[in-house]
Amino acid sequence: FIKNAGVGSITGLGAKELTLAGGKSNRELLKELDGQSRSHNKAGIVSLVVRNAEPPPPPTKKLVAEGGRLVEVEEQEKGYVEPNGSAFIVSREPTPSLDYTNLVVGEVIEGMDVIEKLSSLPTSKPKGKDDPFYKVGKSIGDSRAVFMSTRFGRPFARVQIVESGKL
Repeated sequence: FIKNAGVGSITGLGAKELTLAGGKSNRELLKELDGQSRSHNKAGIVSLVVRNAEPPPPPTKKLVAEGGRLVEVEEQEKGYVEPNGSAFIVSREPTPSLDYTNLVVGEVIEGMDVIEKLSSLPTSKPKGKDDPFYKVGKSIGDSRAVFMSTRFGRPFARVQIVESGKL
């Protein structure tokens, strides 16, 4: 599948800006995802990323001085981002594994040739994904490993679609 990093808004007919999903919470999208009847059963399915496939890393505990005393506080690892429904995916083939994480919102009507061209671009390949040090780093929420995993599969060059036609 092809994944987009996120869209904040689009300009609709009459230059009126339409707000997309997103913001600080994806609660409403999660409700809709849990009741979804549509599936990623063919190429060209467009869906919003609503839930991460992997659970967040455990929060780290640290001691901080508060009011003259040391207090233990929990902090979520930097680099982990909960989806807000603004990133989307276009499937290149049936991908039922996305049914748990992505809300189907549409289908490519025309232009699958563009999707195929995009998917043929060279992308970053994970060199150390099977490396035990990477696996341990990711499992304990090491920010370098978490950041590295967000870069897998991205094209080396920036891709911008202009005048996309029907959405």
